[in-house]
Amino acid sequence: MEEDGVIARQEEAHFTEDDYSAAVIPGTHQNFNYRDEDAKYVADVLLTQIRNVWSTQDPANQHDARGAPLLTEPQPKAALNCSFDMSDPGCVRRNTVYTETLMLPDGGVGQPRQFIRQTKCDWYRIRVDAEHGNIANCRGRLLSITRAGTQLLAGEMPILPFAPGEQPDAAAKTIHEGVPEYLDVLAIFENNHVIVALYRGLGSSSINWNQIFSLAGDYTIKVAITSPDAARATIDLMFMWRQDRATAQIVSQSQRLDTIEEPPQVLQIEVGEIGPFFSTTGGLYDIKRTFNIKISNVHNHTDSPGAC
Repeated sequence: MEEDGVIARQEEAHFTEDDYSAAVIPGTHQNFNYRDEDAKYVADVLLTQIRNVWSTQDPANQHDARGAPLLTEPQPKAALNCSFDMSDPGCVRRNTVYTETLMLPDGGVGQPRQFIRQTKCDWYRIRVDAEHGNIANCRGRLLSITRAGTQLLAGEMPILPFAPGEQPDAAAKTIHEGVPEYLDVLAIFENNHVIVALYRGLGSSSINWNQIFSLAGDYTIKVAITSPDAARATIDLMFMWRQDRATAQIVSQSQRLDTIEEPPQVLQIEVGEIGPFFSTTGGLYDIKRTFNIKISNVHNHTDSPGAC
């Protein structure tokens, strides 16, 4: 009984011949431990009764003789979970107004003027859920962007805001269990310009943020959600960009790519003034310049006869 924590442990130095005043079981116990077989029988009867009572109680309310709770299973820890789905209206927000506040010079007289510019765009966001409890101070980080094996961020890991990005808690969001929040990742404008959704537009000057998605191709985007109250959650996205807002698609790497409808075939044209695109021949008075154009199929389809 003492080993089970059902009764308080007795101090052997205080035992008397009759072992009276047993702390939990009231009364004096004459010859209680006269024979080991008798003592074991009494203990088994008492333990059976006590365990029968305990089996009808909520385990969270059970305590041992020292007051410590008796929990049958450890409670799960709060955890973050990231996901993306093109069919989730929270992940893809079409024709949303993007508002910018610009400061324009006034020609050198007085103070610069504030100018508000609004443009329609499509937002792409990651869904973030909290499991097994609420999680405070959640922050989104853009870990990397790669295209054709080339790293485009050079080690920068900027903060991404939770929507709406202008709110004070956009960079330190509390996510409640059962109530998802959405993290801004990309915005595509009507003119097919793509931007990374930087928190307050803040990004390292070492990165040309306006040109990251200037080329057609498949981009791998890795994002992390961190909190001091939970383990980090990450998600890998593939952004399939053909320089057309209408055909842009994003899938998480855990989704099957063959379930995504492939965009129509698009040709990429490259020109230049150096290297293979430009050459000069002839003499001083007979100069000939040749300009070459490179045409490539960004979908890697087999060429059709007479296509180009």
